[in-house]
Amino acid sequence: MTYAKAIEYRITRNLLARRSGPAASPETHLAERLIAIGAVTTALLLGGSYLPELVTAAIAASGLWVTAAG
Repeated sequence: MTYAKAIEYRITRNLLARRSGPAASPETHLAERLIAIGAVTTALLLGGSYLPELVTAAIAASGLWVTAAG
């Protein structure tokens, strides 16, 4: 067995061992869900606030590109 195969085998074995562990408690599921909701909300707020500036910058860059090409 090559060194790379040994590492791959060990990683796979570790992942399968973690998966077969005890089930998470309901409190853990609630915490994970709240973290996911917070992350999505933050991403939407940041994306929504930066989107108009990004569109304006893209329009300005394309205008400069067309002007420089002509």
